[in-house]
Amino acid sequence: MNQDKRYIGILFLICLIAGLLVSFVYALTHSRIEERKKQELQDTLRGMFSEAARIEELSKDELVYYQAISDENQVLGYILICEARGYSSTIKAIVSTDLEGKIKEIKILEQNETPGIGSKIMEEEFLNRFIGKSKDDSVDTITGATISSKAIIKAVKENLKKIFP
Repeated sequence: MNQDKRYIGILFLICLIAGLLVSFVYALTHSRIEERKKQELQDTLRGMFSEAARIEELSKDELVYYQAISDENQVLGYILICEARGYSSTIKAIVSTDLEGKIKEIKILEQNETPGIGSKIMEEEFLNRFIGKSKDDSVDTITGATISSKAIIKAVKENLKKIFP
């Protein structure tokens, strides 16, 4: 019985020290990770509209989106970030549009869908189906990855409808 208490005490101390170390490392790295994420987002936004002089953040109906502005202060288009619940994860995509709401480019930022099936939403063949489409146009889903592809199609269309009613 004393032996069991001793092992329990040792195990408790190991877990306590490990928990404290993880908390310490998190406290050290959290701000750096958040800054890195912000920088990656800015780089991605600039990549969507490389001809833009600046990108401004806007919001409408709880939707945060961005507007690309030229050197002459003319709006070139819009960029929005869409999130959807796929088959096994949350899918996050970034979409750029022209002034009329037609999609210029779409990229998947994050996804953890089933490799080889749901992850087909990352392929150019699927993403190119969006180019030139608007909120009212249909986009074909991927056979075998219907849930994942329908989720991102729906999210893109819903967000476009918020910006271009």
